[in-house]
Amino acid sequence: MIFFAGNLANYSDYQSTLTFARDNEIFKGLPEESTETRKKTTGFDRKKFVEAKYQSMEKDTEAEIETYRDTLLTALDICEATLDNSLSGGEILERQDHRVKIERFMDRDQFRLFAERRTRLAETWPELESRISRQIALWQEPVPSSDQPVIDPLVTRALMGE
Repeated sequence: MIFFAGNLANYSDYQSTLTFARDNEIFKGLPEESTETRKKTTGFDRKKFVEAKYQSMEKDTEAEIETYRDTLLTALDICEATLDNSLSGGEILERQDHRVKIERFMDRDQFRLFAERRTRLAETWPELESRISRQIALWQEPVPSSDQPVIDPLVTRALMGE
């Protein structure tokens, strides 16, 4: 889920990136002569070619985005179903060996990379980022409630000799 979310975040501003490439990079080297003059001398309309290339890249990028989005949604569904399942959800988060794996994963580069890109994901796909945030919150150690004692009552009783 984190891997796909991090990769999807890369595409958050793909439209502006493609438009910038088309307008500023590719067209920068085109001569200022008219289209008719170029057609007569070269037989090749570079602006049409560039526009066709831009549309092709846009279509390919949108297909790749949908692939990442669909895969991310599948991974999210699996995470949610696993943790919501009354038979295994609580067990997964309560078992120490699973906690250690989660903590190790959250210290890895892949998770840090996702954390860096998270804002971009939230700007473009807020509903996905919200679901991911709920999952990550479940992975983290629960925050103690305000009415929970600071010192474990078992420790206090043991110190008092009870």
